[in-house]
Amino acid sequence: MKGEGRNVDGTSAWRGAALALPGHLPSFALALRTWSFHFSLLTSHLPPSRPARAIELAVLQLKLEFARARLEQSMSVRQSIDDAIKTIGLLVPLEPKIQKAAELVENALLNRHRVMSCGNGGSATDSSHFTAELASRFVNDRQPFPGFSLTNDGGLITAIGNDYSFDEVFARQLAAFGERGDVLLALSSSGQSRNIRRALEVANEIGVTSISLLGRDGGVCQGLASVEIIVPSQITARIQETHKVIIHIICELIEPALQKASNQK
Repeated sequence: MKGEGRNVDGTSAWRGAALALPGHLPSFALALRTWSFHFSLLTSHLPPSRPARAIELAVLQLKLEFARARLEQSMSVRQSIDDAIKTIGLLVPLEPKIQKAAELVENALLNRHRVMSCGNGGSATDSSHFTAELASRFVNDRQPFPGFSLTNDGGLITAIGNDYSFDEVFARQLAAFGERGDVLLALSSSGQSRNIRRALEVANEIGVTSISLLGRDGGVCQGLASVEIIVPSQITARIQETHKVIIHIICELIEPALQKASNQK
């Protein structure tokens, strides 16, 4: 039957073309819908003897859609890189604050005090990243310095969260371990983290110097830290990337003094 012949020819031609097309692009579903539309449009105007030509035209359209998807994907990568560079550039006016934060960390460590850190989600890993650079090493071999993240102990965090509230998971640890002369680095990309606000409040109560790395307008955490560095972006990813840059700048600024202290022992 003619209808069956069209179905067989069309299916065979489509399968052959589909095997030759990349299937990993995120726009595949959109391109497939586009192909389906064009195929139905083309076949509706062609006699039963012309299904193969309709398939060829539809596959050509599909290839064009994939080419467009590749171009858009490439543009998106470049845009993300440009946005990241622009956001990091916002740190230039904040240089004095970054310098002050580094001085606070350096003085604490050289005077045998501890540096603690805290954050949620991606900021939690950034807080661990920072203190790992202190307790392990940043560049060359040197003595370890006392830095640790309040995000590391899952048992303690869940105990405090269960017995008190999640708002207290960092504040209660700081009350237990923090002493006057210590430094707390607290991170919140939104500035709205209540447990970060509570940690900063407790730091002020017990005499722990605090540094906050925030984003957007600083949120509920604004105005509480000894040194406050706010990345004025609305995009969480760009804020977190910029916080990582700040962490590395602080480490670079204090490393010579830490190396010198290590060599003198």
